Amino acid sequence: MLFSAMGNIITGTGIHVPDDVVTNADLTRLMDTSEEWIVSRTGVKERRLAPPGVAASDLAVGAAGEALARAGLAPDAVDALVVATMTPDFYAPGSAPLVQHKLGLGDVTTYGIRQQCSGFIYGLDLADALLTAGKADTALVVGTEVHAGIQPWAESWRELQAGIEPTPETWERNSRYRGWAVLFGDGAGAVVLQRGEDPNVGLLSVKLHTDGEMFDLIHVPALGSADQPLVDAASVARD
Repeated sequence: MLFSAMGNIITGTGIHVPDDVVTNADLTRLMDTSEEWIVSRTGVKERRLAPPGVAASDLAVGAAGEALARAGLAPDAVDALVVATMTPDFYAPGSAPLVQHKLGLGDVTTYGIRQQCSGFIYGLDLADALLTAGKADTALVVGTEVHAGIQPWAESWRELQAGIEPTPETWERNSRYRGWAVLFGDGAGAVVLQRGEDPNVGLLSVKLHTDGEMFDLIHVPALGSADQPLVDAASVARD
């Protein structure tokens, strides 16, 4: 449980999303689902899909640049960067130093965190704590995801756009994972957080908690230190 001090304010916001829009109606052509099934359970009506070669850091740079512009700041004004993602560009390093480099932030503190869906909130709380502790004056917080590479339907979608209908086997596989596959898309959001002068205005408080007993609700049982070797034929074939 964490509580923040008062007075740190958001002075700029930005978003960046890929151009490719995939609606719920589009997904009905790839798996056993419907507009009603998706919206009633998630509220999601559409999602964006990044093209091959576009990574989490690329979307992050677009969102961060917009946030800095709206705050009226140059990159050299930033003295702390927090990047939250569960889909980093590489296994190592994390995406934070890549965003730092691409934005030209210079020699600043960078944090890369993996808190899954709540990553941006955790990142905002971390930035608030840095400012409150006097370790930074201006923090840039970015949440960025490119799920295209792990979406079971992404390849089918691109084939469909080329006029290739999904095979029965592909349809079955896509449908098997519809419970989570309809949730995720690609995009980035960013904020600039700065010290404020009024203690009654700004980020007032944050209360966070984690329930580790629920870890397996959305679980990727591969590509981690629990496996030796890290990657083998069995882990690649594992559902």
